[in-house]
Amino acid sequence: MAEFHDACWYGDLPKIKRLLQLEGAQNYFDINFVDNQGRSALHVAVHCRDAELCELLILHNINPDILDNWNCTAYQQATQLSDTESVIDVFFNMDVPGCEYEGPSMLLDDNGGDAGSWHEQAVRSAEDVVHRLYQTDFPHELRTVSS
Repeated sequence: MAEFHDACWYGDLPKIKRLLQLEGAQNYFDINFVDNQGRSALHVAVHCRDAELCELLILHNINPDILDNWNCTAYQQATQLSDTESVIDVFFNMDVPGCEYEGPSMLLDDNGGDAGSWHEQAVRSAEDVVHRLYQTDFPHELRTVSS
């Protein structure tokens, strides 16, 4: 249902809660509806980094195993995006099956050692690309990202 997905995109919790009440009472719509890209409302909530909406959808028994057109569940999407720690915490706190924690500090290098956070890996990757393309070092002022 497009109306429900739109409300999720805009984070309109009052409208979402009203629609969820209709869903149960009148079979108004299917909470597991997917858009043309295979995204469920839970995928949308993860994309918007809306932990409260993720929790609400999980409480209303949305299927967390729905795969989008890129063959990812909403949880897998959360682990691939930045700034989703609070969303990932919802999946663990609510014991959603299939969610295994490998926080940013758990990334491993090719030798099985700690490779640092996703941010550190992204910076090293960007440094490598710049060095290979331009045969120069990465500009120091781009190394620091404010939090």
